[in-house]
Amino acid sequence: MFAEFDTHTRVIIGLRLPDGKVIWPPHTWHGHDTNTPEGRKDITEAIRAAADNLGINAEELLAGYQWVSRVDTVYVTVVPQTDSSAYGQWPVTTEPLEIATPDD
Repeated sequence: MFAEFDTHTRVIIGLRLPDGKVIWPPHTWHGHDTNTPEGRKDITEAIRAAADNLGINAEELLAGYQWVSRVDTVYVTVVPQTDSSAYGQWPVTTEPLEIATPDD
């Protein structure tokens, strides 16, 4: 019997910094998520604010940053429940479990 696979893909968006480092989720850039539209908007606004505070052109500063993407693919093996050979024989019990507690 051959196993079936479910394939799940998603696009992940990160931020390439001027020094070449890429911030990928779950990491954040100064607390802002790179993988959501709101987070990317907040990042852009923060870079513009930094440029204003430094007295430099915001577009020139923004040009040093780039949005980058990658595709993550996960393959999930689907095993029919009737095929126990995939996971071996397990002892089945209906007895309640006793939990040991340390003596005081």
